[in-house]
Formats: sequence, structure tokens, C-alpha cells
Amino acid sequence: MGDYTQRSGSLRENMQNMTRLEQVGYIWDLYKLPILIGAVLLVMLVAFLVTLANPDPETLFMGASVNLTVSDEGKAYLTEDIFEMMDGTDPEKQRVDLVYRYLPDPEKDPRLADTERMAMIAMVSTKLLDYMLLDEVALEQYRGSGMIGPVEKVLTAEQLLAFSGKLLPVTAEDGSEYLGVVDITDTAFARDCITGSGKVYIAFPGNTVRADRLDTFLDWLLAWEG
Repeated sequence: MGDYTQRSGSLRENMQNMTRLEQVGYIWDLYKLPILIGAVLLVMLVAFLVTLANPDPETLFMGASVNLTVSDEGKAYLTEDIFEMMDGTDPEKQRVDLVYRYLPDPEKDPRLADTERMAMIAMVSTKLLDYMLLDEVALEQYRGSGMIGPVEKVLTAEQLLAFSGKLLPVTAEDGSEYLGVVDITDTAFARDCITGSGKVYIAFPGNTVRADRLDTFLDWLLAWEG
């Protein structure tokens, strides 16, 4: 007790002879470690409370448009208009999303092409992605990546028959081939997209957890009239 009183008295005596700025500096030198720890803990607490109060919306369905620009009307058709069909009930807590990615020709920009290709593989690995709209450049880079699943597992027999001349092969990781891409270039929706190659394809990740909704989604996309 005596030591504490002595230290307190010494601290007060030292500070009495200091300017206000010197006092702040003196306190900082003595207590900067606990102050920093307290500040970090306070920031973490605030961030936690904000996250708790505003959680990220649940993803009901998600697509990626690679090297394709979809019109505002087209994006609304694939997100807002299909919300209830994907069992959406609260737009503030749930979402149907479409994200855009750019994948350059690897001969023109190999570093960026490799980075973007790996970013898409990482996105697929989260199992949040349900479909991919691709142009010709993107298709050539993804068709041998092993992330595109077979269309026969997600489309109905009627859809497979309707697209029998529009199905393209992809290569699995073991080198085998299967039909995994649908050429939708001739559809009204594709004609509404802006693409450098003029071709529009749709493919489905093999690990999607919402495979049972993909045939319904494809019918919805094909019903687009612009």
C-alpha cells in the first residue's frame, strides 16, 4: 500500500510540472500497451456487434457472368424477378445474386488470366455458385478446369433433348469427357447480352448444393423476351 501511494504521489508531482501536451505524452509512454490492447478489443467488440445486428443476407441462388455484360433488365430478371421462385420471402435477409467477372485471353494477359481463373475456382469451392454465363474466351479456359459438372445431372430429359445439338463437352480432372456446357447464343436472353466473342454459354458447377433448382432456372432464363 505504501509503495502504491508513493508511486501515485510521484506521478502527480511529475505531471504538475508538465504542460498538457507533455502530460498526455507521459501517460502514453507509461500506459500505451494497455491502451492499445483496450482499443483493439473495443474495435473487435464493435465489429462483432455490428455483424450480429446486420448479418449477411442468405444466398438463395447465385450466378456469375464471365466476360458478359447483362442489361439492367436482364439482371433484374435473373435476380429480383426470380426471388420468390427460389423460395425468397424477405429481400433484406435473403438474396438471389449475379456477380460479374472478367477473364482475359491468357495469350494477352497470362498473369491476370491465371489470377481470375483461380478466383473463380475458389468461388466454386464455396458451393455458393449455381451457374456460370460464359463467353468463348472464358469457356476455353474453364472447360478443362474440372469445376463444371455434367448437364445430365441437373437438366430434365426434355431439356437435354431440346438442346441435343447445343451441348458441348468439357474435360474432367481424370481426362475423361462429358457434356457440361449449353450453347444459348440463339436465345433472346443471349441476344440481350454484350459479349466480345458473340457467343453465350451456360454451365453449372459440379458441386452446387441447389442442383434441383437448375432445370427450373434454365426454363426461366429461356423464357426471357427482353
